[in-house]
Amino acid sequence: MATSPNHSPALEKFFSAGTRLAFSKGEYIIRPEEDPSGVFYIETGFVKAISTTKYGEENILVIRRSGEVFPLIWVVTGDNRNVGYVAHTDCRVLRRSHAELEAAMNNDTQLMRAILVVTTTMYQSQAERVSSLVYRTVRERIAYFLRTLVRRFGVECPEGIMIDAPLTRQDIASSLSATRETVSREFSYLQRKGIVKQINGKIVVIDLEALESIL
Repeated sequence: MATSPNHSPALEKFFSAGTRLAFSKGEYIIRPEEDPSGVFYIETGFVKAISTTKYGEENILVIRRSGEVFPLIWVVTGDNRNVGYVAHTDCRVLRRSHAELEAAMNNDTQLMRAILVVTTTMYQSQAERVSSLVYRTVRERIAYFLRTLVRRFGVECPEGIMIDAPLTRQDIASSLSATRETVSREFSYLQRKGIVKQINGKIVVIDLEALESIL
């Protein structure tokens, strides 16, 4: 179900020679106002890319998991978009310099292909985020967001499809620029309808067809 390009041998080989760093949940890896200290490969855990509104509220742009690389815009263009990267869970990352990655890609077609795959996946995630803006109600936006998460993190389980990523209702609210109260109310509606449930802190989509019918 999930389609992440996780654990590419080429990426693992390149980053294995890098510096291993550990971050606790909530700790900044790259601050929005800072130039990145290198290119990071997530060895374990989850990392979220965030922006901050003028009101000081966190807006989650994307959640990355083990096997993925960041910051991809900077990797490809050298441009820092003033986006921060925060440990969404306790995590370990491997860091190499931008120059090292650029030189390696020039000599390793497998590494170049792996970077292209993760970059394409990132752009697909951003395109889906933009597409969600056509939906006016929070219920529709939640349904679309959950469907996107199913494609990205979905794992089949006896109850349905489990979204194998740590997500609170506040995380969903921050991803959709909605209030936690509104998200909680709409999520409760989906639970009452038997469309979703939570098991051990993970969201499980019980009826994907019913979820998609909201859109």
